Amino acid sequence: MSGTHWRNGAMAGLGAGILLLSRPFEGSVFCLITLCCHIICNVPALRKVPAIPGRLRKIPGTATAFALVASLAAIVSLRHNHAVTGELFTLPHTAYGRTYLSTPPFLFQELRVAVRESFDLLVKFNQHEREIFSSARSNFWAGFTARMNGGLVDFYFYPVFLSL
Repeated sequence: MSGTHWRNGAMAGLGAGILLLSRPFEGSVFCLITLCCHIICNVPALRKVPAIPGRLRKIPGTATAFALVASLAAIVSLRHNHAVTGELFTLPHTAYGRTYLSTPPFLFQELRVAVRESFDLLVKFNQHEREIFSSARSNFWAGFTARMNGGLVDFYFYPVFLSL
């Protein structure tokens, strides 16, 4: 009977670990929300029904298995971050963005210093992105239509056409 709870906890931990490794920010938020829902659903029920001692024994096994498997995924993620960026808590795509992106991820952030590229297509791409970012900052729909009016075909689909 307790093996089932260990298995359930391990499977939940495996799912949380995969979510953590594939989408670190969103996965962490989703797992925290799920944990809060689990606590809200189970802890009051345990307090209201003290005549079910078996239910109390299920939680530590499930939680321990979950913690063991999810912590392995966290260790793998931290080790990968350290191997790629040199820091435990800096994700590789964050380091890439700081190094190569010429526009920030959000409209309320300031434009960065333009990245100097030697490849002509990347120079055109960065200029195009900065123009779209500036127009989108002043008027979202103007930036959206500028992106749709030829910008997608030239800059975003070009690598796909080359790979065919």
